[in-house]
Amino acid sequence: MIAVVIPSNRPDRFREWLNAWESIFKKHDVRVYLVEDAPVKTPGLNVWRHYCHEDIFSPYILESPFCKGSSAIRSYGFLAAYNDNCEIIISMDDDCLPVSDCDPINAYWYNFHSKHAVSEYFDIGHTFEMREYMRGFPFRDRLVAEPLIQYGGWDNVPDLDARTQLAYKGDILPRKFLRTHIVLPLGCAFTGCGMNVAFKREATPLMYQPIMGLDRVGYDRWDDIWSGLIAKKICDHLRYPIVINGFASVNHSRASDPQVNLTKEQGGYGYKNELWERLREIPLKGK
Repeated sequence: MIAVVIPSNRPDRFREWLNAWESIFKKHDVRVYLVEDAPVKTPGLNVWRHYCHEDIFSPYILESPFCKGSSAIRSYGFLAAYNDNCEIIISMDDDCLPVSDCDPINAYWYNFHSKHAVSEYFDIGHTFEMREYMRGFPFRDRLVAEPLIQYGGWDNVPDLDARTQLAYKGDILPRKFLRTHIVLPLGCAFTGCGMNVAFKREATPLMYQPIMGLDRVGYDRWDDIWSGLIAKKICDHLRYPIVINGFASVNHSRASDPQVNLTKEQGGYGYKNELWERLREIPLKGK
């Protein structure tokens, strides 16, 4: 079973999202897990699982591992899909819609059953969709494994931080994500994002989105970025590849306000600059 987990606090936009994806989800028998960031459920949202604050937060637990008012609340949907024994869990946002030349469900499924090298080397040949290793790629590194995690691409509006978006004087020109597979080298940090990512069930603990919120930790919008770095550290240790899958691209319209985003992000910039360096120093053992 395949799950798509989506956090949302915009019922109208969620309905548009669900209508746009309906035919693709039916084709692949996808179950939608809506984590509504609201005190009570909006009626009439017909999905496989529908959660709200009443389901997630208990008055008897002072410090919940989940948080309100942040996309990190999607972690509850990950847990629910895990408990339902979903084989593959896909995370999306409600401002991500299908594009005509991509079927992300099929692209993720196919690539989870393909094997890729795990190496400190970046193989330029595979960016051209060649399935042979380029001259100079070490023979010792041609052992391969199936990925635990894949990150899809985004057409239209790239996933920019608030400072970068505000630096643009005019509108951001539409972009098209490269339709290719890129295997992330060992030891390499990357800018993962939770609005279009897929992972196997056993990777669910790695994909937990850390606590966010101005009122709780003093910053927001770093949950998926930092989760991706932690997952990369662990996948490197376990010798599982993480793949950027451009064939699983979506159309990203970006519904958030950059000025509001700047307020949310500001307190986390310093931590962001140091996080990968600190993670790199942590020794990991075991399986």
